[in-house]
Amino acid sequence: MTTTDAPQSAHRSRGAFYLIITSFVWGVAFVPQRIASAHIEANTFNAIKYLGATVLMLSLFWRTLRGHFRASALTRMAVLGFLLFAGSVFQQIGVASTTAGKAGFITGLYMVFTPILLMTLWRTQISRRCWFGALSALCGLGLLCVDERLTIVIGDLWVLGSAIMFSLLLIYGDRFVAQNDPITLATGQYFFCGIFSALGLVLFERPTCIAIQQAAPSLAYMIFFSTGVGYTFALIGQRYVRPEIAGLILALEAVFAALAGSIFLDERLNAQQASGCALMLIGCLIAQQSPAAPGATEQV
Repeated sequence: MTTTDAPQSAHRSRGAFYLIITSFVWGVAFVPQRIASAHIEANTFNAIKYLGATVLMLSLFWRTLRGHFRASALTRMAVLGFLLFAGSVFQQIGVASTTAGKAGFITGLYMVFTPILLMTLWRTQISRRCWFGALSALCGLGLLCVDERLTIVIGDLWVLGSAIMFSLLLIYGDRFVAQNDPITLATGQYFFCGIFSALGLVLFERPTCIAIQQAAPSLAYMIFFSTGVGYTFALIGQRYVRPEIAGLILALEAVFAALAGSIFLDERLNAQQASGCALMLIGCLIAQQSPAAPGATEQV
């Protein structure tokens, strides 16, 4: 390893650490999200979660936000907020008419869509090792999430749309975070997503105070950890890790979700699902060793 390679490797390891923490808190969020879904609908859930996370970030990082905020970045924040909102809404609509296993599998396809979109729309070169890691992780995701005969219904297409939105969120997040402070960018993303969700709430939902109170413990986890920690760490990690590799690491969310379901909801992993977890982990480790594409520069 050359002198130049050493700091780049350290930066990639640091970025991978942030992304693994993100995938962990997102995976565990599967439990409170399922609990909350029994009391409140999607837009209500998202509006409280993201606007609550905005207030949290403002209270914790006010000085940083005040020093780094630029009006010119509002458009970028709005773009990320809209992609996050669209991905969440598409997924929720799709889940209503498809199975959880298929929805989990199709959503996880964003780890494959990300390098495809980068290659076709942005002419980014993707290493063979990254493609091999994506294939391994994709097979693992299938073993983990799919246990019924595959048929295509309209809900599958909505979930497929959400996977594309999440891929675009990764790609644009990678580009915007290179030009903006990640804490400020994350806060703006939460705010705009919360506003879009609140609009959906006003137009389509009628939540009650009692229902919101019943969902309060789950919402607290989602505000502080899934959003406040998760999406913020995701943007920080993307400063050091290429987006196609970041997508693979974040796909470990499915592994942590399965483990959390096993521990807290008594949803036991069988041998097939355990094999899927192992394949996903192997795929992520392989992709993480991918060298930068020719002509690419490390974002630091």
